[in-house]
Amino acid sequence: MPRERRVHPRVQVALPVELDVDDYGPTAKGSTVDLSRGGVLMTVDLHVEVGARCTVRFPMAGVDGPEVKSGRVVRSGPVGSGFLVALQFDGCSEDGTRSH
Repeated sequence: MPRERRVHPRVQVALPVELDVDDYGPTAKGSTVDLSRGGVLMTVDLHVEVGARCTVRFPMAGVDGPEVKSGRVVRSGPVGSGFLVALQFDGCSEDGTRSH
């Protein structure tokens, strides 16, 4: 069994999200599946291409206003009536380790 290489543990949490794809289109809306310091897995109502640069907003306890993070889509595909999208936050590698 391969050893987990992620630097940031993932936490399963359902939070409302809004996802803006840089340079086009309407805002995708949905919910987080899991979240870490390195990225977020979410279900949204619009298809987003792998490689797309995005900004995501979601509420965080103890923070006034939404948390806002930018990153790149590393995985995207249909699930149920929506799309499952994995966003890697800027400053992290695709496997979840820190970029240098």
